[in-house]
Amino acid sequence: MDRRIKHMDSEITDLRSRSMRDNILIHNLDYVPGERLEQLVPQLLREHLNVNDVRFVRIHRNSVRGTINSRPVTITGKLVDPGKKDQILQAQKVKKQGARLPFFITAQEPASVVEERKRLYQITDSLKGQNIKAKVEKNGITMPNGGKYEEPIPKLEISDALQLDASQVESLDNIEVVYTQPTKSKGSEIFATGRKVSTMSEVSELYMKVNVDPNSVASDHRILVYRLKDSDGKIQESYWDDGEHGAGRRLLQYMRVNKIVNVGVVITRWSGGIHLGPYRFKIMEEHIQDIANLLDEK
Repeated sequence: MDRRIKHMDSEITDLRSRSMRDNILIHNLDYVPGERLEQLVPQLLREHLNVNDVRFVRIHRNSVRGTINSRPVTITGKLVDPGKKDQILQAQKVKKQGARLPFFITAQEPASVVEERKRLYQITDSLKGQNIKAKVEKNGITMPNGGKYEEPIPKLEISDALQLDASQVESLDNIEVVYTQPTKSKGSEIFATGRKVSTMSEVSELYMKVNVDPNSVASDHRILVYRLKDSDGKIQESYWDDGEHGAGRRLLQYMRVNKIVNVGVVITRWSGGIHLGPYRFKIMEEHIQDIANLLDEK
């Protein structure tokens, strides 16, 4: 069942990617009174990027002005000529080197694809700090020797945990961890499991322990985030979102800002019928801090 769901998710992501392939997103473009985007945007592309004859099948702001914050709402546009997308993005790349643009354009992609790319770029940034020049490519990271980067902690699926025998599960039961009290809001429930970690194997044990727990297995998301200082004094850090797009990246940044180190945490979440929006990240950050405090007391 787990593998079937994973396959279905992959197919859905592929369908979304194909439906978005002719789309561009226009960010940070200020509102113009009475704006007609089908005329305004082609004019701006012509003036600032020297890209002519851009037409849209449809183009619109993604929400009503001012419903979230004061920033201009992103615009989605479906191009009549798909070939214009690469032309626009390349022209923007060249133009950015010389002058500030009044907007920023990206290709539209599914949230899961965008977040995974951000995660990969965070890894290459970390490798760069170790004087390792790795490169993000379509489905992973290429190392300087041409080989593929191997995740120190592979993403776990429930099916992986089911492969463990009784003795392995028993050894995981003996691992000492701490738990936070669950936070319940609008039908959602969030809590955290954590332990002190100084090696990748200890992070892996924590991750596996949560994934074999019958209660956690029934949850919608099991988000791993960790930071540790290895035997060489280097910081090792990463995360897995497990479908909660943006959560791991934000939680890792929270750990950095608050100088939380040698800590591994798995946030477990059951989703309710009502969206929590960005508030869910605030709840998760509080649980990260609670885990850090509990471990400091031990």
